[in-house]
Amino acid sequence: MKTQKIFLSALGVVLILGLGFLFLKLNSQTKEEGGADNSTTQGSQQSTENPADSLTEFGKPVVFKINDEFTFSDGLKVVLKKIDDSRCPEGVQCIWAGELSAVLTVSLGKLSKNQEIHVGTMVNKTLAIENYTFSLKDVTENTATVLVEYTNK
Repeated sequence: MKTQKIFLSALGVVLILGLGFLFLKLNSQTKEEGGADNSTTQGSQQSTENPADSLTEFGKPVVFKINDEFTFSDGLKVVLKKIDDSRCPEGVQCIWAGELSAVLTVSLGKLSKNQEIHVGTMVNKTLAIENYTFSLKDVTENTATVLVEYTNK
């Protein structure tokens, strides 16, 4: 009876240790898969996608998802608030084909005030505000690829 209790206790300890090691291994694999690929290649240009701990560089396309916030080296913060879809629905005759446009909130950096800007596929593909230029490179219903450039005038 005493031997059986010792055996069951030892089996319980081994089971708990095994589950603990399994949890640690799965957790480390998840971190590697989620954090290893923070960029995608678009044509010959690198795009930044969700850099959690680093500043975003000017002059490189950035892929935003709705509510993503990117901070640039001078402190400029850019947030994709929403994507407007004014395209003509299929099967409807429209005067204008419409467009997808990204609504961004830009703040801090070298801006004199916080601003909401709209860059679209047809209207305002590129928009200059103070020393910054915002160019919409690609947009879908869920993401917008924006190029932010800074010129020191």
